[in-house]
Amino acid sequence: MSKKQSQKKRSRQRFFKNAFKNWILWGSLSILLLFGAFGLFGKGGVVDLFRLQALHQSLQSEVNDLLDEHENLRAEVSRLQDSRYIQHLARDQMGLLGKDEFFIIIDDVNDDSTVLPNKKIPSQNLTN
Repeated sequence: MSKKQSQKKRSRQRFFKNAFKNWILWGSLSILLLFGAFGLFGKGGVVDLFRLQALHQSLQSEVNDLLDEHENLRAEVSRLQDSRYIQHLARDQMGLLGKDEFFIIIDDVNDDSTVLPNKKIPSQNLTN
């Protein structure tokens, strides 16, 4: 073999050796990049993790609010067992009167506004 042919052979071997190394390098980098992209943006990735953490925080806050509301409702149910509280609600919220109570309207004599004609106001009795 001549010196020129030997150099060509070595040059070709170096080229394929370098090409193979480059192919391995770029292939490995591509695979790592692909796995990194799936790790960041894929199902169960970092982005999904942050979204799920925010959702967890939101749901935990809602659970705490519902627990507070539940406790308030338990207290209201407990108060509704008392007849005095029921009478209080009937008077304040519904405008009902007890057995021995009267509804009196006092007209202000000094008031120059128009006086409405006397109307009978129906009363409902509360039972104990």
